[in-house]
Amino acid sequence: MRLTRCQAALAAAITLNLLVLFYVSWLQHQPRNSRARGPRRASAAGPRVTVLVREFEAFDNAVPELVDSFLQQDPAQPLVVAADTLPYPPLALPRIPNVRLALLQPALDRPAAASRPETYVTTEFVALVPDGARAEAPGQLERMVEALRVGKARLVAAPVATANPARCLALNVSLREWTARYGAAPAAPRCDALDGDAVVLLRARDLFNLSAPLARPVGTSLFLQTSLRGWAVQLLDLTFAAARQPPLTTAHARWKAEREGRARRAALLRGLGIRLVS
Repeated sequence: MRLTRCQAALAAAITLNLLVLFYVSWLQHQPRNSRARGPRRASAAGPRVTVLVREFEAFDNAVPELVDSFLQQDPAQPLVVAADTLPYPPLALPRIPNVRLALLQPALDRPAAASRPETYVTTEFVALVPDGARAEAPGQLERMVEALRVGKARLVAAPVATANPARCLALNVSLREWTARYGAAPAAPRCDALDGDAVVLLRARDLFNLSAPLARPVGTSLFLQTSLRGWAVQLLDLTFAAARQPPLTTAHARWKAEREGRARRAALLRGLGIRLVS
């Protein structure tokens, strides 16, 4: 049976429509990440760093200013504010998808994944940003990423221009003796630990492979764990600005923060079974 030209054209049109429908259906069933995935080096692919804010006092902080400063540099910047329980007074955070509040204490009405900080981080890198810092210059996080990529350190850090900017320390942790010993760093800017305010950047997989990635005080717990693994931190020639309205400006607020900080530090060392020696 011979097909007429009209029948052949109709069959071709039907076949083409079926192919188009099949392709559209296939696209709709692909994961969003696989469709949007592109080279990480391209800025059009989106931010490579999640800003994670863990070290702050619920009773007196500048976290909203910190969050707003990073969003002004990049409205798509992923930000996670992590707290054990819901902060009070409540934090005035913008209600947008890329700003998340992570509550780390398990609760009966939430799934287990909700209390794991890695649930909220999908980028390759994490920047631990302390309260009282703000982003004022574009590209600071990207500069830190490139410094980490080309350097030999597993962490890089940028001091914050507060009254207590970061400085290098030597740190020796002995599991055999269950001791930690701090001292002057002989080879700055490569350090074992930092004392003071700094933005610290590392790979997300490195952070979340630590046994206590977000234990407080963050600086103490982080560097005890990284020093034990032989990971150096490089202090960069790059500075983050201090908050315009800094936290803990009253004597009472500072006293309360120092008291709670000492209690957290003692609880951390007790939980890890580590004793500080001079």
